[in-house]
Amino acid sequence: MRKIITIVILLALIGLSVNAQNPQLWGMTSAGGTDSLGTIFKIRGDGTGFQSLQSLDTATGNTPGGTLLHAVNGKFYGVTSTGGAIHKGTILSLDTSNVLTDVHDFTGNAGNDPVGKLIQANNGNLYGMTYYDDSIGAGVIFKYNPDNNIYTKLVTFNGTGNGQSPRGSLMQASNGTIYGMCQGGGANQLGTLFSLDTTTNTVTNLHSFSTATGFNPFGDLIQASNGLLYGTCIYFGTTGAGTLFSFNTATNVFTDLIHFNTTNGQNPEGSLIQAADGKLYGLTWGGGDSAKGVLFKYDISANTITDLAVFYGSNGAWPTGSLIQASDSNLYGMTSIGGTNNLGTVFRYNITADTLITLHNFNGTDGSMPKGSLIEALTPAVTHDGIEEVVQANNNLTIYPNPASSVLNISLPNKNIKSCIINLYDMLGQLIIDNGQLKAIDNGQLTIDNNTSTMSIVNYQLSINLGRLSPGIYFLEVIMDGEKNVRKVVKLN
Repeated sequence: MRKIITIVILLALIGLSVNAQNPQLWGMTSAGGTDSLGTIFKIRGDGTGFQSLQSLDTATGNTPGGTLLHAVNGKFYGVTSTGGAIHKGTILSLDTSNVLTDVHDFTGNAGNDPVGKLIQANNGNLYGMTYYDDSIGAGVIFKYNPDNNIYTKLVTFNGTGNGQSPRGSLMQASNGTIYGMCQGGGANQLGTLFSLDTTTNTVTNLHSFSTATGFNPFGDLIQASNGLLYGTCIYFGTTGAGTLFSFNTATNVFTDLIHFNTTNGQNPEGSLIQAADGKLYGLTWGGGDSAKGVLFKYDISANTITDLAVFYGSNGAWPTGSLIQASDSNLYGMTSIGGTNNLGTVFRYNITADTLITLHNFNGTDGSMPKGSLIEALTPAVTHDGIEEVVQANNNLTIYPNPASSVLNISLPNKNIKSCIINLYDMLGQLIIDNGQLKAIDNGQLTIDNNTSTMSIVNYQLSINLGRLSPGIYFLEVIMDGEKNVRKVVKLN
């Protein structure tokens, strides 16, 4: 039978509209809760509905220093730096019924003290790193298969050439390659930027950090719309306050772009994000008027950095995680201390209004000292015209680049697909593209502009032209043979 790929654009989702207006955010704290060992919580974007979902303990794992992952099977996954059967950390899962499960106990030789967050690659596996291991103490890269609960150590860092003691997380670029950084090792023993070949399980050192251009990267790499990777180093450069850099994966060229000077921030521990306006945003642990951290903006085109908001203690202090841009276009983050109880805060920053608002002050019982980042999760499953559909796992779907300026590419996993449905919605849940053509909105009515073809299909690679869409956040839903994925897409200027 001939296989046919059918592109269908369906009507908007009421569930998406609700989430877009008041996003649901999830996070972890490294302390606080019943046993003062950390919590998992959720909160709405307007600051209401805070709920401490779980208090962590030594049995299942405790003291998480990273960020949750919302996997395609609908569960949340995270790592804890200690606790579990061997007291060397665990991988946790939290299902939609709020059941917390220790799915893996780190043993030492196969890694211990996992940090950062897990990523889900396009092969469906979860990948992560540990800060230590019991063999030479330099850490490991591992994968975890959520389908069969199998943990595999892939790489042991050697402490010299390929790196040592990774603090951040891995990321998968649009070329399919996984990249990461170590805070130590390399030619100068000051950290490395590396690539991981998941076929041969080999790490290649692409750059050794140095004093002049910055060293000790604590956060993650991101890929911006221009294809370059961006990251930060916590120390040195010209003032010792850290640097912001880019890395070209095609040429392996490293460029130090910004040297922090304490006024515009000092010691960035987290990662950058690219918002819908095309600018990069980040946090520093110190610097600013009060030396308690800043929220900054970096303009890629102008190579300039701007201090947007300063933390003074009363509104939070010492942010060690990263920002996210939620579906309401606001930036959200956390500080590790400060606030009413000096135990950390959740905050919102409005880019347009240039205002920073504290949404929640941790009080110890509900958590304290958050070190990771928030995530936005579309839960429960969204609905079509009141008919609920279950989110299933299309493990090999790749969408890139994201954020995107003009063209969004969708790589389908194989050639055995009989049907593929593509839905694109704006933040209000309105239909934006229909059968490859832009939809125009006139007095609340949606009409098709027959002269604006936006979608093309070549060898199971789909391309959507976003050029005429306004900058902002959209939702892309891909349903292959009944299996659904919903992805948040950022359209840049």
